[in-house]
Amino acid sequence: MAGETKSARERISEELLRWSFTEQALFLLSLKVDFKPVNDEDKTLAWDTRGTRLVLEYNENFVNTVPNDLLRIELAMEFARILLQHPTVRVKSNRQLSLMASNLTLEEFFLPVVEGHTSEMILTSKELEKIGIPKQDTFEEWYERLFEIAVWIDLLKLGDDWISRHHGKNSNAEKWGHNDLLRATVGEFVRGHRNELRGSSLFGSWLVDAIIDVNDRNELQPRDILRRFMKSVETDKYTESRKKYNRRYGFDAPGKIKTLECNCLVGVDTSGSIRDEDLRKFFIEINALCNEAQVDCISWDTQVYENSLEKNKKYSKNAKFKYNDGRGGTTPECLFDYAAEHRYNSVVCFTDGYFDEFEMPKRRMKVCWVIIEGNNNDDFLQKTGTIVRFK
Repeated sequence: MAGETKSARERISEELLRWSFTEQALFLLSLKVDFKPVNDEDKTLAWDTRGTRLVLEYNENFVNTVPNDLLRIELAMEFARILLQHPTVRVKSNRQLSLMASNLTLEEFFLPVVEGHTSEMILTSKELEKIGIPKQDTFEEWYERLFEIAVWIDLLKLGDDWISRHHGKNSNAEKWGHNDLLRATVGEFVRGHRNELRGSSLFGSWLVDAIIDVNDRNELQPRDILRRFMKSVETDKYTESRKKYNRRYGFDAPGKIKTLECNCLVGVDTSGSIRDEDLRKFFIEINALCNEAQVDCISWDTQVYENSLEKNKKYSKNAKFKYNDGRGGTTPECLFDYAAEHRYNSVVCFTDGYFDEFEMPKRRMKVCWVIIEGNNNDDFLQKTGTIVRFK
């Protein structure tokens, strides 16, 4: 109906759709983000970096009341923040000061555009100059300076009320945290979309150079990303045992032994496009996986070969890989349908990435794509999981 009020999510989607014409890099990044409404009145837009997916929480009241030009810039500012890795690997122990340092780092790129609105919402370097704090250049420099004068701010009675006025009582940063998987996800995106970022009208050349530089410097080795993914899907299990001393009750009660469980399926692509050399690389990495956790391994091409690989088997890097199963087409749907049917919580898929996009099962699973260099399906892979790329 004409004049019908749009929901907060519709307003965000409308702004993101505009980016598909003017800000291609930011639009492509938005496809990898889960947008989650929250009822916390102390939040505006806030990253949650505790999982394996990028999650941007938004306050519906804030989105519904803010002008369109400000909403556009606020979204761009949050995307710049995550591309600079402020909420992930660069976040410091004090999240309150980390948020302030992040805003101060970004202010010169976004504040002039909507100065009449944004200046009332975030702390500015001009306000800090009034209390003797000179302008800094980087996130780390701002954080160090803010940390040094944090006690002084409190003594001047600028603390809680002052920070609340500018930062919504700091709840925007409460779910920030060090996350190597998201660092890898963001880094992979930046390295694959440098040209699109350089064509951004919202990001200046200095900001784009800073984004590229920080992601190049923080690049993880492929095996490190794979190891961190496996750690993220492990769960603790405690079983009673008389072999373990009970510190509370002594020998009157059994102790508890801690083990790590990993409900993970490893699928190896044995289609016709996979070379023996690629399989050898795959199984070297499966050897490393078996040192991290117990996993179930199967092979697949257009179907799953359930008895092709043994559970948690060790493979020699010098082994000759010859398969009676496989060497057909490439249909990864069969692997994920199998994982959903058998209720796996995570999937590690070794493949070259040469397949058409498909619809993932409704069952929520963490996915790690282990890719041989040279595939042409990056956007779909980044949208559906974590990428580990081997040369």
